[in-house]
Amino acid sequence: MMLPFILSCLKPLGLNAQSFTTQGTDFWAALMPNWYGHDIDNYYISASGTRTCSVTVSNPNSGWTHTFAVPANSITTYQMPSDQCWEPNQFGIIDKGLHIVSTDTVQIWIYNQNGTPSTCDATQILPTSSLSNEYIVQSTPVDHCSTLQESRSQFSVLAPQDSTIVDLVLTNSTATGIAAGTSHTFTLNAGQILQVQGPLTSGDFSGTRVNARNCKPIAVFSGASTTSMPDVPSGSDISAGSADHTYQQNLPTAAYSTEWLLTPTAWHDTSDFVRITSKRNNCQVRCNGTLIATLNSGETYQFKLTSAAQITTSRPAVLYQYLDSRHSHLTGGDWGDVAMFAPNNANQKIQWCCFPTFPLLNRPNYDSKYYVNIIVPTAETSLLLLDGFPLTDYHPISGTAYSYSRHPINQSIHTIFTTGSGFSAYTYGLAENWEAYAMSLGGTDTATHISSNIEVTIDTGTCRGHLWWHDTLLLAPSTAQITVPDFEGICDSVYTIHLSAYPSYSDTIDSLTCFEQLLWDDTLLSTPGTYYFQHTTIHGCDSTILLNLHLKPTAERSLDTACCSDTLHIQQYALAVPGDHTVTLTNPQGCDSIIHLHVDALPRYNFLDTVYVNSNGEHWNYQGQQYSAGDVIDDTLITVMGCDSIIHITVLANTDTSCQHHLWVPNIFTPLLDGNNQFRVLSDNVTKMEVNIFQRWGDWVCTFDGLTEGWDGTKNSSPCPAGTYVYLIRYATPCQSNVKPIVGTITLIR
Repeated sequence: MMLPFILSCLKPLGLNAQSFTTQGTDFWAALMPNWYGHDIDNYYISASGTRTCSVTVSNPNSGWTHTFAVPANSITTYQMPSDQCWEPNQFGIIDKGLHIVSTDTVQIWIYNQNGTPSTCDATQILPTSSLSNEYIVQSTPVDHCSTLQESRSQFSVLAPQDSTIVDLVLTNSTATGIAAGTSHTFTLNAGQILQVQGPLTSGDFSGTRVNARNCKPIAVFSGASTTSMPDVPSGSDISAGSADHTYQQNLPTAAYSTEWLLTPTAWHDTSDFVRITSKRNNCQVRCNGTLIATLNSGETYQFKLTSAAQITTSRPAVLYQYLDSRHSHLTGGDWGDVAMFAPNNANQKIQWCCFPTFPLLNRPNYDSKYYVNIIVPTAETSLLLLDGFPLTDYHPISGTAYSYSRHPINQSIHTIFTTGSGFSAYTYGLAENWEAYAMSLGGTDTATHISSNIEVTIDTGTCRGHLWWHDTLLLAPSTAQITVPDFEGICDSVYTIHLSAYPSYSDTIDSLTCFEQLLWDDTLLSTPGTYYFQHTTIHGCDSTILLNLHLKPTAERSLDTACCSDTLHIQQYALAVPGDHTVTLTNPQGCDSIIHLHVDALPRYNFLDTVYVNSNGEHWNYQGQQYSAGDVIDDTLITVMGCDSIIHITVLANTDTSCQHHLWVPNIFTPLLDGNNQFRVLSDNVTKMEVNIFQRWGDWVCTFDGLTEGWDGTKNSSPCPAGTYVYLIRYATPCQSNVKPIVGTITLIR
């Protein structure tokens, strides 16, 4: 048998910051204006996880809340009421922050669609644990858009905690006339959003610095109400062209990286744009090893992505990829519009993801296309499954050990899974002539750590009875509160740790198999004995198993037996007696045995006789009872072999009994078995008896005096074989010297 063991890696605690990840149980989100002048806004939230859970989304300032269930290994999408998500405000604080809490680990996406002009975009929402206090805004320029399309560069700052003081240094003027290059300070409470928009069709907030004092975490979102990317063909009027909404949660500077693997989107093979912003001065940017720019802190460089590429920087930076406007890629079809997303960095991977696709274009006679781009180590392409099937349309990324698939999908729920080291992916939808969205599918970057002065309660455990947490020894079980500085020495965090003692297990198992070998824990065992196995429990504790193995393969043997009845019943078989049979029997341990069975019939005696008594009142004694003339005796006796013998005696009156005689001849006997060792003839009123034994084909075996002797089953002192023999009995009575001989058969059983 094979015992299943669930293996789990328990990450060592005591780190002074948490790994950057898109998975969690607590999230904050802000929606942004999407094309002013239209009020048909659709706001969708999608959640997916590996275990069944419930997700609650709420506006803590209005009191609105809604809870929905998320099935295991699936996804749930819920359309939120627009009045709880946003309000038009070009520069100011609004109470529209959304708090999202799950009972188990999930990933969250939000989709913002304005149904009348068909403008939309989507973003993945970061968990609160991946938020930090410092951001450099990456927005979308709107300089090439018309006033008709209400195009404005914009960003929002959301506070998860009360009394969050936020400092801004603007790189662009605001719609309300606040000048670029000025600094401003705002105080936000939990769930409040600072919403900032630029002038109509002018500017770009990229490079704007946002900092929260006292290391408090904040969330930053950016993009444009609508925009065209990068511009329209020469001489064209953008009002006759296309513009679309862009919406993306920004990464904190603590999550910036130095390497990305980029792939072009479908129908935009050579027209996607990349914008990269540096955290530090003197940051060299390379594409496939070639230097393409050197940036100072906060500067942004934009370039066109013409093929799959490896982007590296000498200092931490952030990178966003943009689908271009529909007028920029007319060759081969006109699909999609502007969209913005944050590709995973090279270290950020995930092994399982269930993700949604969102509806596009509420217009007749227009179609939509959906895709997913997946990046995976080339050596692990065969280990990855999309909706349960492997992919074959991989393309290598030059100069790297990675390949990518750009695979079409339908508008549905989809799942990606790999047994390898992980994958990176993003998905997008393209509507015919206009409208598009794009979003990352997330992952965890264990090389990047996020710091903020958070207060965290952690329930964890240890297998060893103790745990070191940042140079503090904790004994299990116990509760402790520890203050931990972050890895940059700026922000302190307070951890309340509830430490449990996880058990280790040891067990001894007795196992019996009916086969010649047993597969146990990927080990083939073919010799009986005791084996030692070591496993890891779901909590990471060692577990030992001692296996006592007994091998009982299917046996085949021959047996001889005997039966009193005409039928022998063994398990499901009814066997004729006598006879030879082959049966398959199952023992109490479930093992089969093949038995070749020879069945003989044990002797049963039927005594049918008449006895005579004098008519003057004489009685006949049987088994201690007195019987008179006219009585009938019926009785059943059990032989020493356990077989029934039937007695039927009729008692009659007769004045002359001198010539009455009786013979009782058995039909079976068993030498060497107690009580029936010889073939003997019982008689009454017989004066002389000679018994001859012959084999069935006539050969003489022996002759003996039937009154004083019997046959022991031998011929000349040698045992005769089991079988049927013929007897010939000659005898005399007081009235007859030569009675007619009696001939019959006797069965010899061994």
